[in-house]
Amino acid sequence: MKPADWHPTDDDLMLDAYRDNTPEERADIDSHLASCVACAAIAREIRTLQHLASEADPSPESAT
Repeated sequence: MKPADWHPTDDDLMLDAYRDNTPEERADIDSHLASCVACAAIAREIRTLQHLASEADPSPESAT
């Protein structure tokens, strides 16, 4: 269990967005995001950027 004043780092939130962390880490972050508006907003921004990046056309030739 994390201390009451613990906040995930940006790296923690990035790993969580890509589900590249342990189930225990995901549970800690999910629990924290449920009660911390500031961290939840950062996590939403990361997921939005992740979604936009995945939707971007990776082929520079197709832009012409």
